[in-house]
Amino acid sequence: MESRRSLLILAFLVCILTNNLNLATAMPEGKKDAYIKSLTYKSQIRAQTPDLWNLTVHNVNCAENDQGEAWFFFRFYIDGKLWWDEYNSTGYRTWLCHKGEFVSRGYQIKSWNILEPNSHDLKIELYRFHNGTFLLEDAITSSIVITMFMPLQHIYAFSYLAVYLIACFISLFFYHIAGLGLEE
Repeated sequence: MESRRSLLILAFLVCILTNNLNLATAMPEGKKDAYIKSLTYKSQIRAQTPDLWNLTVHNVNCAENDQGEAWFFFRFYIDGKLWWDEYNSTGYRTWLCHKGEFVSRGYQIKSWNILEPNSHDLKIELYRFHNGTFLLEDAITSSIVITMFMPLQHIYAFSYLAVYLIACFISLFFYHIAGLGLEE
């Protein structure tokens, strides 16, 4: 009886695993003509501190002409709102990546003006400029955490501790002086 129960549980688990594997392979992501290979930035970004984000793009099969040239740009979204559009916010508008090559781009983020630590949802879209139209080639999402630098004098526990220690020192000082005055 116990072996039959174990066999049923094993068969049930195998069915679940097989079903999950089939779901994963039933909806494969299409092969992209260009994609964002990597995004690197600091794991903890401090408020009021500049940061450098590096993006690497691989142009697998996009080409405008016989030389294999293709022009790309990024759009950055923070919490679902357009934060920066490279095409509309820069003088160069697009950058070149030849077919079959990789291009790395660095973006200096000046600072985060926040009053408290928080987390943001980041989405970066890669567009290709093709015959006067914008084609979305790839998009990546990530979560970024903005932290605050807090010196020790701004943390309440340590400031109360300092006040307590100073009060103890002053009371011991007066106790010592009062003790010396009684001996005379």
